[in-house]
Amino acid sequence: MPLAYGIAPRFFLVSAPIFFLFLGFLLTLIVKWIKGVKSKKSIILLLIGIFALSNLFFLFERFDELRRAGTEQVESAPDRILKERVRVTLEQQKAVVAFLKKRTEEANAPVYMFSEPQYRRALKYLLEREGVQNDVLGFSGIYRQGVYYIIVRSESDVDVAIQKYLASYTEGKRTLFGTLVAVELLPKPEAIQAERQDFTIPEKKENSKAPARYTWNQFFERNSSQGASGDSLEEIEDAATDN
Repeated sequence: MPLAYGIAPRFFLVSAPIFFLFLGFLLTLIVKWIKGVKSKKSIILLLIGIFALSNLFFLFERFDELRRAGTEQVESAPDRILKERVRVTLEQQKAVVAFLKKRTEEANAPVYMFSEPQYRRALKYLLEREGVQNDVLGFSGIYRQGVYYIIVRSESDVDVAIQKYLASYTEGKRTLFGTLVAVELLPKPEAIQAERQDFTIPEKKENSKAPARYTWNQFFERNSSQGASGDSLEEIEDAATDN
């Protein structure tokens, strides 16, 4: 049933044993059928071979998609289990971060980046690890000295993704990273609010409806300081999305 793919299985744990009951019933039928066949060993080996080859086929297919994801717009079948829309590798994310770092060095300005939920926390973490001064696009304001990018899936409708930003920005160059694309946004003169952001000033705390999320370092630092000030990435992203 197609409807079943939209149901989160964790809410239906009571029905989980049914799978094993039907599996046992199927195995019982197979065993009875094998008992009636003379060359039982050949049948068993054949079944094992079919299962092994089918798994190897999909395994090699997935790794081939991951191999090509950094240079090609790979079309992958919908993942009904992991809900993964597109193949994205750590190598791709590092390439995006290296590109953003280069752009900030060329412009001598911080980078303001926004991406889809599956990737933006990883990209922000890699930016901070590289020592790149950054903030969330659309959260802190619009500054003359800044590099602005939105990172989206290359197979998605990029024009729709950047539509809400066009009131304050004009679209710049698109840089392709296989299954991801980085779209530069250039601030309109009338939308600029200040010359450059002062990162030494603490950000104003925003109320978020979503539970806060932290990296391990942020979690331990937060606990050691017993609730020291500082917004979580989740709160900042929610505020940027609302804006």
